Amino acid sequence: MQLSSAAIEFSFIEKTLDLNLDSNRNLKYISNDELLFRTENIVRTERKIMYIVLVHILEIMNRRLYADLGFDSMYTMMTKKFGYSEASAIRRIDAAKLLRSVPEVAGRLKSGTSNLSQACLLQKCLESDAKGGEATSTAKTQAILEKLEDCNSFETRQILAQEFNMPIKIQEIVRPQKNKSVRLEITFTKEQFEELKQAKSFLSHVIHNGSWAEVISALASKLNQSKMGKTHKSPGPEKPKLGSATEFNNLNSADGSPAASTRMQKPISAQIKRQIFEKAQEGCQFKNANGVRCGSKYQVQFDHMTPVKWGGSNKIDNLQLLCRTHNLFMARQMVL
Repeated sequence: MQLSSAAIEFSFIEKTLDLNLDSNRNLKYISNDELLFRTENIVRTERKIMYIVLVHILEIMNRRLYADLGFDSMYTMMTKKFGYSEASAIRRIDAAKLLRSVPEVAGRLKSGTSNLSQACLLQKCLESDAKGGEATSTAKTQAILEKLEDCNSFETRQILAQEFNMPIKIQEIVRPQKNKSVRLEITFTKEQFEELKQAKSFLSHVIHNGSWAEVISALASKLNQSKMGKTHKSPGPEKPKLGSATEFNNLNSADGSPAASTRMQKPISAQIKRQIFEKAQEGCQFKNANGVRCGSKYQVQFDHMTPVKWGGSNKIDNLQLLCRTHNLFMARQMVL
C-alpha cells in the first residue's frame, strides 16, 4: 500500500513539474515572480521525492533485499550500491524507521513542517528509550513532532533533550592536538550562552564566519588589552578593529560608495542607539511585502530612513536597525 501511494506521488511529480533543460539554461531571463514560483514548486517536489525515497528504503528493509544482494545491512547497501555518504545513509535509514513506527510523520515530511534531520534525531531518542526499557508512546511521539514543527537544528536538539530527559553534562574537557591547537568542550548556562550570542552579534562586523573560537578569542584579546595596556597583542594574526554600526549607512551615490555627507554627519547619541536597540530587540527591522520581519542580528547597522544628505536627522523616528544585507538593499532601492 505504501509503494502504491509512492507511485501515485511520483506520477504527480512527473506531470506537474516542468524542468526541461532548455528552460533552465535561460533562468536569468525569467521574471522574479516566475523564478520564485518555480523554486517553490521544486522545493515542494523535493520534499515529496524525499518521502518516496524513504518509503522505498523502508520496503527494502522490510523485505531484507540487501541480504539477497549480498550486503550485510541496509547501511552497506545505501553506501555501496546507492552511493550515499555514511551520514546521509544513516539519516535516511533512521527516518525510514520513524516512518514505520509513526506513519503520521509522512505528511510532515512532505509539507516541510518536519525535516530529515529532525526525523533522524527523534528516531535515535526513541531507540535509546527503548533500549532503556521505557518505550515512548505513539501519542507522546506525535506531541513531540508538533513541538518540533519549523524548529532549526539547535531548537530541535534542545526540545529533544528536555522531552527525553537527557543528562546534563557539565564537565570541561581540554585536549591538546598534534598541531598544538587545543580542543575545548565546555558547558554554558542558558544565561551565559545568551550573553555570548549577543557578543557574537556585535562582533559580526569583524568575524564574518561566526566562528565561536574567533569570537571567544576576540573577547579575550580585548580584555587582555584593557588590562595589560595598548602594547599587548595576543598571539596569532592581528584582528581588525571593530567597525562602526553605521559603516555602510547612506549608500546613496550612483556607484554604491558611501555618500560624502556620511563622513560629516554628527554621530548618533548613545541614548538614541540604546532606544533603537530596545525597540528593534537587537534585530533587523526590515519587513518584506508580506510583513514578515527579517530579525537577523548579524552585522546590524543603524540606518537613516531619510538619508542625511537628503535632510534626514539623527532623531529616533528617522532611524531603524537593519542587517548589512538589508541596509545595502534599501540603499540600492533609493539609487534606483
